[in-house]
Amino acid sequence: MILERRAYTLRPGAAEWFWDLQREFAGTSAMRRLLSHTVSYFETVAGAAEQIVHLHRFESLADWEDTYAELYRDHPADYFAQARQLLTAQENAFFKAAPGEPSAFTAGAWPVAQLDSELLVVEERRDLLPGRAPRYWEAVGVRSDSLGSFLSFSGQFHRVLTYTAVSGAPSPTEPGSGEVLGAVAPITYSAATTLLRPAPVATHRPAFEPHGA
Repeated sequence: MILERRAYTLRPGAAEWFWDLQREFAGTSAMRRLLSHTVSYFETVAGAAEQIVHLHRFESLADWEDTYAELYRDHPADYFAQARQLLTAQENAFFKAAPGEPSAFTAGAWPVAQLDSELLVVEERRDLLPGRAPRYWEAVGVRSDSLGSFLSFSGQFHRVLTYTAVSGAPSPTEPGSGEVLGAVAPITYSAATTLLRPAPVATHRPAFEPHGA
C-alpha cells in the first residue's frame, strides 16, 4: 500500500466554494473510483493556511496512475475549470506505512469514536537526517495513540508523517516519552505540526465513517 498526500492551496475565502464543488460532482463514476481510494480530505485549522489536504491509499503507483487517468479523462471538464479557479498551488508526495502499521486503510479504519465539530487531526511532520529512518522507528515503534505513521519515498526524502486524533485544540505533542524524544532529536533536522479538520462532506472522509460514505 502507498499513501498519496495531496495539498491544494486555495485563494483566501474559497474553501466553501471548494466543498460545494465536491458535493455537486461527487457522484460521477470517475470521482467514485477516486473516493474508493480516499482516506479523508481535510481543511487546515493551524499550520499552512488556506489548504485542503487529501490522503489517498493505492495498491501501487500503477493503481494511482490508472485512477487519475480515468478521473481526468471522464470527470466533467466543468469541474476542473471551476476548481482550478479556486487554487493558487497544488502539490503531492508519496509515502509508505511505517514498519508494523496496517497495510491499508478502508472505510471506518481510523478508530474515532465520534466525528463532530470538535474532532481534529494532528499531522506531525519530522524530517530526518539521511539514513536515520531505521533508528527512528527503533526508538519510536508503533505509537498506540496514532492513526498512522508514514515515511516518504518521493519529494522530500526521510520525511515522517504521523497522524493523531484529538478533541478540541491539542497541547503540543511529541512522539512518546522524554527518553524517546531524546533519541530522535539528534537525528531530526526539521519538525512541524499541522492541525486538520476532516472534510465537511461525508463522501470525502470515508475513514471516519463507520460504513463508508
